[in-house]
Amino acid sequence: MQIRSLVEHREIRHFHLFAGLGGGAKGFNAGSARVGNMIGTFRCIGGVDVDAAAIRDFGRLAGVPGTVLDLFDRDQYRDFYGCDPPAGWRRPRRTIARRGEPCAGRARPWGRRAAGPKRGVGIVMNPQTGEVLAMVSLPTYDDNAFAKGISSKDFAKLANNKDKPLLNHAVQAHYPPGSTYKLVTGSGALADGKITATSRVTTRAFLTLGSTRFWEWNRRGWGPIPIKLGFAHSSDTFFYQLAGMLGIERLAHGPKEYGFGAPTGISLPGQVSALLPNDAPPQAYPGHPI
Repeated sequence: MQIRSLVEHREIRHFHLFAGLGGGAKGFNAGSARVGNMIGTFRCIGGVDVDAAAIRDFGRLAGVPGTVLDLFDRDQYRDFYGCDPPAGWRRPRRTIARRGEPCAGRARPWGRRAAGPKRGVGIVMNPQTGEVLAMVSLPTYDDNAFAKGISSKDFAKLANNKDKPLLNHAVQAHYPPGSTYKLVTGSGALADGKITATSRVTTRAFLTLGSTRFWEWNRRGWGPIPIKLGFAHSSDTFFYQLAGMLGIERLAHGPKEYGFGAPTGISLPGQVSALLPNDAPPQAYPGHPI
């Protein structure tokens, strides 16, 4: 009798935006992950970096070629190289989504098909300046149809699509900030003296509030750790506890310091501002009960 294996194997492909020498990529390739009966192995599909020498090392360590890609503005070029750009140098204008596409071969469409998203947003920013390098809203539509004069039937199909292709989801929709909000919570706890850089907070598999369990993403926790490791592990239960120490008023004040809730300044129509936490009584908004 033939017994079918209950173990499911998955390949996890990784790509490195600031690839460096390739040590991180090599580490990923050597790693493995297991959740239940699923075992994941890692394979690097490429990387980009401004340093040609680093990219040569990246190819040797990661086992796949990298791509030299300059995304500097003029000031960043001077800071990195210590001199002005050569004659004829121009600041990159094409988006990183287009320039980076050939660097990962066919991996990007593969990932999209594997994940099967109906709706989503992808944004790439320069963290030093806040400059938006690329912005993608899905689903999309062919704007040539409007240029030629779209039919009532085709427009109705777009307008009635439940995934709202006519909406720019990057600037016209609300989404939870996810782990980016941990920066607000962590810096607020440090600023208010709730913890110090060396204070340890005990992380757990989950925290219980009322009858609800709020799980750590790895379902285990890491025990007592300082904030540096809280960020390194992106620990959910670590920052849940910091949020409790801060309280709702301070937790609502912190994001304003980072620009949450304010328009981005991008010259795109219909931009909506964020909804920030506060201690006002909860109110329902259309389509969502209290």
